[in-house]
Amino acid sequence: MTDLTPLEDALRVVLEKSEPLETETVSLPEALGRFLAEDVRADTDKPLFDNSAMDGFAVRSADLAGASEERPAKLKLTGESSAGSGESLRVQEGTAVKIFTGAPIPEGADAVVPVEYTEVRDGFVYVKRSFGRGANVRFRGEDVRKGDLILSKGQEVRAYEVGLLASVNRAVVRVYRRPRVAILSTGDELLEVGEPQTRPSQIRSSNHHMLRSLVEGAGGVPCVLGIAPDDPEQLLGWLRTCFRYDVFITTGGVSMGERDYVQHLVGKAGIKVLFHRLRIKPAKPVLFGTYGGGGLFFGLPGNPVSC
Repeated sequence: MTDLTPLEDALRVVLEKSEPLETETVSLPEALGRFLAEDVRADTDKPLFDNSAMDGFAVRSADLAGASEERPAKLKLTGESSAGSGESLRVQEGTAVKIFTGAPIPEGADAVVPVEYTEVRDGFVYVKRSFGRGANVRFRGEDVRKGDLILSKGQEVRAYEVGLLASVNRAVVRVYRRPRVAILSTGDELLEVGEPQTRPSQIRSSNHHMLRSLVEGAGGVPCVLGIAPDDPEQLLGWLRTCFRYDVFITTGGVSMGERDYVQHLVGKAGIKVLFHRLRIKPAKPVLFGTYGGGGLFFGLPGNPVSC
C-alpha cells in the first residue's frame, strides 16, 4: 500500500467500479437533473403540418414572377390563417391569405411572403419581390420524423431536454435512481458552524458542507452524518453503516498520523481497499474502496485544501 497511484489510473479504477443504479419512473417536472434510463423517440412528425415561419401572406409562388418595387404583384386577399385555428382555407391563382407564424399553410399555397415586403390596400396585397416555392414554409417532419431518436439513454435531463420531452408528449420518463451519498467528517478538533469555540485548537468543519453541495449539484442525495470523534470504536460503528448508502465519503483519518484511524478500520467494516495514496499533491492520502454489491467508499484528507 506504499506505492503512489497515478491520478489517471485512480480515475479508471473508480469508473470501472461504478455501476448504474436501478431505474424509476418520474413525472416530467421531476426529471430535471436526472439521467435517462431509456431512449426517447418522437411521437409524431415535428412539425405535424406545413406551417408558416413568418407573419405575412400565403401565396402561390408562380403569381410572384417578375414582382418588384416598381411592378408589385397584385393579389386579392381571401382570408386569414392564424396558429391554432381550424379554418380550412385555399389559395387560388391571383389570391393570397394573410397568415401568422405557426399557422397552417392553406391548400394551394407554396410560399409565404413576409409582411415587410408587402403593402395592403382596398382588399388587395401588393408584393414587392418574388419568392420561390417553399420560401418561409416549415414543412411537416422538417425537424424530426415520427420514431426518430431525440434523446439517448444516459443523457442528463436539463431544461432543454425537459422542453424536448414535453414536445413529444412525455408526461413521465424512466430515469436512474439518484445515489444516496453519506458524508462523515472525522476529528476531535472539528466544530460545526455556529457551535461556540472553547479551545484555540478547534477549527470549523467546512468539508462536509462543501461535499454536500457538490453531491447535490451532481444529482445525488446527500446524507450528512455529522462529525465523528477520533475514537476507533465510534468510527468503526459509523463505517459499518456504509451498506445503507450507495456511496460513503469520510474526511480525515487517512494520512500517516497515529490518530488517523479510518485507514485502519475500513477493512473491519467490510470495505475492500483498491488504492490508497495518489501521485498528486495536495490530496495524496486519498483512499478508495468498494463494499457490498457495488457501494463506493472514498476516504478523503481532512485538510480542506486536499479534500
